[in-house]
Amino acid sequence: MVFAGITADDKTPLIFVDPGVKGVAMSQFSLRKPTMDLPARRRPRSSCQRDSRVVSRQFSEFISAADWPASSPDLNPMDYAVWIYLTEKVSSKNNPSIKALKTALIKKWDEIDDDYFRAVIDAYPKRLKAVIKAKGGRFENYS
Repeated sequence: MVFAGITADDKTPLIFVDPGVKGVAMSQFSLRKPTMDLPARRRPRSSCQRDSRVVSRQFSEFISAADWPASSPDLNPMDYAVWIYLTEKVSSKNNPSIKALKTALIKKWDEIDDDYFRAVIDAYPKRLKAVIKAKGGRFENYS
């Protein structure tokens, strides 16, 4: 299994988990410096709600969590854009071993241009609205 994360301007390294490993606890890591370094017990309990209100006032395109369909692969950029892209790049060559496949994945992952991630993230609000408009159903065009 392989994990990764993206933002509009950065990406995490690929993280490989061997088959059969159970109970993997992925530690949280951020691509950006945290804005609040208070210990968890001292953070305001309603910070997510407060942040959501602030963001919705400042960004007209903000879509609240209440409007998101539950667990839609159409809304996971890693599923609909990144893994497909990476698979196409790596599967063009027959890899003789798991080690060779991991090496190829890391190489191709590192070669993905930051502009690709930016385009994927920038297209996300339109994609989200298309899923909402289709009520979670199938859609062809989200422009």
